[in-house]
Amino acid sequence: FVADIKYKLTDDAAGGRAADYYQLLAYTTALDVPEGVLIYCLDANLPDDSDSPMTTVPRPDRHRWLRPRPIRVRHAGKLLHTYALDLSGTVDEVAKNVNDLADWIQERTTPAASREALVAG
Repeated sequence: FVADIKYKLTDDAAGGRAADYYQLLAYTTALDVPEGVLIYCLDANLPDDSDSPMTTVPRPDRHRWLRPRPIRVRHAGKLLHTYALDLSGTVDEVAKNVNDLADWIQERTTPAASREALVAG
């Protein structure tokens, strides 16, 4: 698993950018891993009345709506995700968002047998 953090503000991280996907595909191919994630910072300065669905979700629920969106690359066997990380709010809210991302990555990288043992234990 590989992650690439983009230091670009966006209101459409779920859609990603073509050049960023190509770069992530190159990373997953070079490292011979099945998946990767592009992590963008959500632009918290966008007006709430924007037409973008990412800015119309009430702030407390934004981190739930902004879940990774997978794209399967045909003939390459790679699964590429995008994740919009909300860095607005209090320190505790930002820490929770970062922890949610870390938990998601850990779930993606933990083998199925180990996941079952963690859940059962």
